[in-house]
Amino acid sequence: MADRNTSTSSILSTLNPQDIESVTVLKDAAAASLYGSRAANGVVIITTKNGSQGIGRLNVNAQLGVSMVPKYFELMNSAEYYQTVFTSYFNTRQKAGYAASDAAIWANQQTQGLITFNPYSVDNPYDASGKLVSGARIIVDTDWQKEVLKPGLTQDYNVSYSGGNDRVLYFFSGGYFDQEGTSPTARYTRYSGKVNVDANVKPWLKAGMNAMYSFSIQNTEVAGGAGASPLYNSLYFPSGVPIYMTDRNGNYILDKAGEKQFNWLNPVSKDFNPLAIPYMDTHKTKNYRLLASLYTEIKFMEGLTLKTVFSPDYINLYEILFWNKLHGNGPAYGGRSERHQAHDLMYTSTTTLNFNRTFGDVHNVQAMAGYEFWHSTREYALAQGTNFAFDLQTLEDKLLYTDKPDFRMTWTDISFSPDEKSVILSVLKEADRTYTNAACIDLEKGTLQVITDPSKEGSLDGTYVLFPWYDENTAYFVSDQTGYPNVYSYN
Repeated sequence: MADRNTSTSSILSTLNPQDIESVTVLKDAAAASLYGSRAANGVVIITTKNGSQGIGRLNVNAQLGVSMVPKYFELMNSAEYYQTVFTSYFNTRQKAGYAASDAAIWANQQTQGLITFNPYSVDNPYDASGKLVSGARIIVDTDWQKEVLKPGLTQDYNVSYSGGNDRVLYFFSGGYFDQEGTSPTARYTRYSGKVNVDANVKPWLKAGMNAMYSFSIQNTEVAGGAGASPLYNSLYFPSGVPIYMTDRNGNYILDKAGEKQFNWLNPVSKDFNPLAIPYMDTHKTKNYRLLASLYTEIKFMEGLTLKTVFSPDYINLYEILFWNKLHGNGPAYGGRSERHQAHDLMYTSTTTLNFNRTFGDVHNVQAMAGYEFWHSTREYALAQGTNFAFDLQTLEDKLLYTDKPDFRMTWTDISFSPDEKSVILSVLKEADRTYTNAACIDLEKGTLQVITDPSKEGSLDGTYVLFPWYDENTAYFVSDQTGYPNVYSYN
């Protein structure tokens, strides 16, 4: 979408599932016969809802759901972790020939240094016998999984109105979808609308429009080097590491404004806190999409029609990445930000002449010929900046501080791609002839199998006429001319 391997936005997320009627997957010969080499990996055809004859129908749908982690990993609590690490250091020190008292003091220091915090209320919670001293109590026991991974609410509201008569069919819909992730800031919000109108303008003329618009905002959980992921840190942070700065009595150390202060010391990810960094850094994607299809169909005579379809598809993607200058991955650059913006305009124009007639209630002939024109124009821009004087996240922040004497920011890269244009012109043709009660003969296997009507089996004494298509790669066909079908094998 944004010409970046790290982009997490999917084009399919712009579609409202409530507007989808059916999904068809074509592969192999079925896909290639319609779409040629571009369908080498298969084709997914998404058909959206349309109107049907009848009085107008109003449909309202509301869904609420909750997503959560079904099970947490069973990890050691603060006391268990401290005892395990202390015992290892204590035994190692004693084997080196040190006295038990010296070994206990050293092991307590090493354990607290490893955790980066003393979770007990006393300086040396374990004595020379390797036992917990009297009066020692745990003041910090953080379950990082439960702190980081919270239940997320999902809301989905949709309203549609549809109906029609023999002249006009219509379908209108609007939707709002909001899904919170189980990690701190993961969230996806989408607003969507759809209009589908088909009209019989004249006995010989049909016209219609199918248009969809969506606007979505996706907050992706921060990640990157040095263990920035809160999911990673929730599993590896010891339970003896506090979320907020804490004194020796287990009380929070407040700042001048009386607010709790995040703790940035831990043995896993230097200068990271999985409950603070997700709110200080940003990875947000905004996606605007307009997808439409307009068509006219002219009927020249019974079975002969000319259809023209014009389908524009416009996508505007704006992606914001921001690393704050105070903690995490940003301080090394004095703060860092990236802005990616891509405009994609694609349109397809397809014109086909279709013939479909049945002669004598026996022969059915279908044929199609036409052409398709596909055009794509793409623009892309990238801006990167570092060394912020302030903790800027948005363009509004930048404009707010631009007139300050001490404002500064270093633009490390500003690049624009020229218009990238692609054009594909395709010629389409297809023909099919069907004879009532036809069946296939498999010549490759050396066996003639006749099933004149696959839905029925019975006895038949009839006359069979064999006729080929003018293609040596096509199987021969057999036709029943007298009535009820049967199954025959002939070697």
